[in-house]
Amino acid sequence: SFIDGDKAQGIQAKTIDVQAEDNSSIEAVAGAASLAASLGGQSSVSVSIGMSIAFNETNNNVESYIANADKVEATSGDIHIEAVSGGIKLFSKNLSELDFSALDLEDAATDDEDDANDEAGDKLILDKLEALLKAQGEDIADTETVRADWKYTTIDGDQTLVKGERVLVAPMYENGGKAGRVYELLQGEEDEELDIDLSKEDYSDSSKWKMIHPELKLSSVKENESWIVTTGDGTTYSLNKIDDALEVSKKNINAISAAASLGVAIGGTTGVAVSGGGAVAVNAIMGSTNAYISTSNVQSAGDVILDASSDSEISATVVAASLAAGLGGTTGVGVSIGISVAGNFIGYTSEGKDAVSEVMAYVKDSSISAGGDLIQTATANQKITSIVLAGSAAISAGGTTGIAVSGSGVWAENRIGVDVHAFIDGDGASGITANSITLIAQDTSSIFSHAGAASLAASLGGTTGVSVSIGVALARNSIDTTVEAYAQNADQALNASSGDIIIKAQENAEIKTIAWAASIALGFGGTTGVAVSGAGAEAKNIILGGTKAFIAGSEVQSAGNVDIQALNSSDIQAFILSAS
Repeated sequence: SFIDGDKAQGIQAKTIDVQAEDNSSIEAVAGAASLAASLGGQSSVSVSIGMSIAFNETNNNVESYIANADKVEATSGDIHIEAVSGGIKLFSKNLSELDFSALDLEDAATDDEDDANDEAGDKLILDKLEALLKAQGEDIADTETVRADWKYTTIDGDQTLVKGERVLVAPMYENGGKAGRVYELLQGEEDEELDIDLSKEDYSDSSKWKMIHPELKLSSVKENESWIVTTGDGTTYSLNKIDDALEVSKKNINAISAAASLGVAIGGTTGVAVSGGGAVAVNAIMGSTNAYISTSNVQSAGDVILDASSDSEISATVVAASLAAGLGGTTGVGVSIGISVAGNFIGYTSEGKDAVSEVMAYVKDSSISAGGDLIQTATANQKITSIVLAGSAAISAGGTTGIAVSGSGVWAENRIGVDVHAFIDGDGASGITANSITLIAQDTSSIFSHAGAASLAASLGGTTGVSVSIGVALARNSIDTTVEAYAQNADQALNASSGDIIIKAQENAEIKTIAWAASIALGFGGTTGVAVSGAGAEAKNIILGGTKAFIAGSEVQSAGNVDIQALNSSDIQAFILSAS
């Protein structure tokens, strides 16, 4: 949205609003499932591979400006130039109208598994939150398609369960129960073990099974201020407390990539099963958001306001699972690999190359005469939420030899690069005059990353059992921003006729990361049992850039104070855990 040139007579109006807004978004779900089974009188081999890949990218420039105009005048009101980009804002509710508070949301986002009363209270808050979303027309999934809130599925056959454990009904299941739904066992005393063939159960029997409605998952991004809500199908919402209101929005990019693979081999002599599951999601947001006046002469009876803001958001959920089981009368071999990869980039290409985003509110080589105030604000609030999980299990059994090899790996890379500037560079032929002059550049970009890998290998051999299990989780998170507020080359006059000149640059970037890896290896043999297990987790978190506020090469006049501030309160929180 723009005014470019004004011809001889100029442009006059009571008030002038020039506004541009972009709320483009991508919703992507990619899934893959693979099953291989083989039976042989002597030897049996099965190979199963499931792979899911999602690539999503947006590249939009949002600009609102006045340029190349000799006279643009608001005769009785303000001139407002605004450029906005961000996620889809769904609704805003005053907290006083809701039956829960920001403190309630924070409490519900914090686990306390040892407190049953707290758990019940959390569920009540999540139920109220779900009711609020539904009341605003949001369709909340009633099936679990991404998260694993169950321990078994109906294809697991004979298993030993205790009361309260959950089972997912597989697609095309015909013995009772709804496909895709999760059921909880009601029977049995506490810790009583019940042998159940999960492939033959009637899950619609309400005396034995209870169908579980998927609960919302709530995570805290910034304590008492912002949260992420995820539904059973991976749809993600952003909750932000702004003053006394709760603002709810969806992401610019909401990507879900899930893959599952199962391989089973049974042979009279030898059984070999190989299974691999891989899920990849790469998401990128590029572009600029600028509000400016360039090479123009602007007059306003009221304020002159330039406002550029970007709230770009990426939410990525990536899950991979793999299971291999090899059973043989003599030799059983199971090999399973699960890999999840996520790359999320704001201000970079999908290959991770520099394409730094701009958020700028500026005056360039222009004169301004305002009867009110001159206010320029540039605000970046970029967010990445990444949940990346991989699981792998290998099971083998042989009359003589059992060999099980399992590996799971996670790689999560999240990067934000943005230049946030509010500035005056040159003041035209007649300078810049307003009651007060305020230039504010602020960055509140944040990354929340959860990377986890789990691996299990179990082998049983009459003579020899060998198991090898490895789990690795790696996370790389970086925010590289320049935040600058300044006035330079105003050689005519930068004049606050009745108030202050305030120039402020503030950086409040935040990274919160959780990385964990777990690995278990079990080897049982009549003569020899060998088990090798390894787990490693690493998270590298970096906040770079610079924060500057200054006046240079300018003539400055102020009836009040001249206040120049550059502030940086960036924060990194990292939780790393590995167990083997």
